[in-house]
Amino acid sequence: MKLGILTMNDLEISPFIEEIAKMSHSYNMSILVFSPLSIDFTKDIVTGRTYLHEEKKWVHITTSVPTYLYDRLFYGDDHRSEKCKHIVKSLKNRHDLQFLGYGLPNKWVQYERLKESVELFPFLLPTKLARSVDHIFLELEQRSPIILKPADGSSGHSVYELTKQKDTIQIKTEKNKQVLIKKGSIPSIKLFLESLLSYRTFIMQRKIDNVTPLNEPFDIRLFLQKDSNGKWQQIARGIRVASKGALLTNLSSTGTLVKYVDFQLEHPQIDWRDIDEILDMFIHFLPHLENYFAPLFELGVDVLVGTDGSVWICDINSKPGVKLAHFIQDKCQLSKAPLLYTLYLHQMLIQDIYRI
Repeated sequence: MKLGILTMNDLEISPFIEEIAKMSHSYNMSILVFSPLSIDFTKDIVTGRTYLHEEKKWVHITTSVPTYLYDRLFYGDDHRSEKCKHIVKSLKNRHDLQFLGYGLPNKWVQYERLKESVELFPFLLPTKLARSVDHIFLELEQRSPIILKPADGSSGHSVYELTKQKDTIQIKTEKNKQVLIKKGSIPSIKLFLESLLSYRTFIMQRKIDNVTPLNEPFDIRLFLQKDSNGKWQQIARGIRVASKGALLTNLSSTGTLVKYVDFQLEHPQIDWRDIDEILDMFIHFLPHLENYFAPLFELGVDVLVGTDGSVWICDINSKPGVKLAHFIQDKCQLSKAPLLYTLYLHQMLIQDIYRI
């Protein structure tokens, strides 16, 4: 059996994918790493890289598109990413292919659906669609500061904190791990916001003071994944801490990972017993996202804890990063999971065939 792993560039094999490939032999499976752009749809074949276990090396091969696909594509704002998105969308519509997870819609659609959950709604970060520049300014008048971020964004790209200060607006963002702060007149900021809204959909969220006593932003990352029986499990729970005065906790920015237990001991002023109960509730109810959208394989959930003790679901990601694996006791667990879940999906497919 073959598992296809979708990446932007098959020449750059991440350590995570390398480990999956090395372990695949133990499950009588092979791995094909390829870009959606490498598919020849006229012949239904694809060129990618597979791992030769005996030779311990990667080689290029051309073969049929694998039945089972693991999407590890992380898109940017470039033309290549846009093309890949369209191709993946067409692949997900094919009945002869099975993705391990079909992903989540944008943050606004997620929010609108999750509002229907009686259990989760009290913990959803208040969110509004930025329908126009005037709408953003109205929100600033009522609640300043606010967070403005792309509905389809990831990794903290194009996230802005807007603060109203008399006749000026302060904008805070991060780029290349640097905090950038700019003040401008209302007309100049309006022009800037108009340019943002002209090419992308943005949402507005309430700004939460999720900082330590040293003014270091932090959040909790939950990593959930399905096991070999198709049941959801918590794989890891960790804390992301950013540098003092930063805006983002993303590991691609200034964020660093801290063990959950270590952070608890360092910050006894926080009511961790209450937070743990809430997090356990999230773990129970969040997998029901599948009932609203499409089948999923893994989830990364970002949770904010305010200085007032409030707890908020900030972000839900169907392609979580794997750096939390450092905190997993079984170091192979993360690499085995896609292989075991593929075998589970294959078993379910066989059972369905026999029922026909």
